Amino acid sequence: MSEDSSLRAYDRLADRVQQHRQAVKGPVLVVEGPNDRNTLRGLLPGVTIFPADGRRNALEQSRRLYEWSAEKWACVVDLDFDDEVAEYDLGKHLHPYHGADLEAMLITLGVLHDLLSHLGSDDKITREGGPDAVVNLLCGVVTGIASLRERNASEGWGLPFDEVPIEGKIDRRTLQLNVRGYCTALRPRSGSVELSLLIETMNGQPGGANKFSGKDVIAAAAVALRNRVGSLSKDQASVEVLLSALRASCTWRLSRSEWLSQLKSILEA
Repeated sequence: MSEDSSLRAYDRLADRVQQHRQAVKGPVLVVEGPNDRNTLRGLLPGVTIFPADGRRNALEQSRRLYEWSAEKWACVVDLDFDDEVAEYDLGKHLHPYHGADLEAMLITLGVLHDLLSHLGSDDKITREGGPDAVVNLLCGVVTGIASLRERNASEGWGLPFDEVPIEGKIDRRTLQLNVRGYCTALRPRSGSVELSLLIETMNGQPGGANKFSGKDVIAAAAVALRNRVGSLSKDQASVEVLLSALRASCTWRLSRSEWLSQLKSILEA
């Protein structure tokens, strides 16, 4: 693969892409950050990948490429729980991950199934009904958080999800999420949103998009692998370690996915 570049080294990514094209005529992929680049580059030989330091910047710089009628390029970003991606008209070049984010798509493709099979206890996982049943259980643990993320985006509450670790609010034996404790930890930083409204949202019906954050599910998996479905230490089953393992383990399933096939078609057109 061609050597990839980072926005931090240049003022304007779109300008850098155009400069790159003067020397290299191969396809170009714009992504949010290094994790996306590292996950995809082994699957896209001959494609130069530009991390854009965030979703909005990836979309803004891609809009410039679209306005310039650039050829053989694509933009890959998270959909998340808002409508920001839908606000950008990039034609055929926009190819978001399925679900809310990269990690959610990998989970849906079965990568977490594989990870649990390697890191968990066979006996404990069998008692839960197998790896797929465990994945469904973990997704269920964070259903309320997905609803809260969706409403937070639509209402503009500004809840600081990244500042409140989910794993600290999940019982390691029962995998029950302490909804009140989680909402209480979110609320002091969020302004005037009533605690009862946050709890009501989490206990209500799942949002219409029926999405989940892959990082939320991995947080639940970190807790499960320490007791319910495994016997790993906290360090061995930290969220950071499991996220890295998820991305590093995805090559086989992602290489056979319809999503990647579609991305390759976009880049070659």
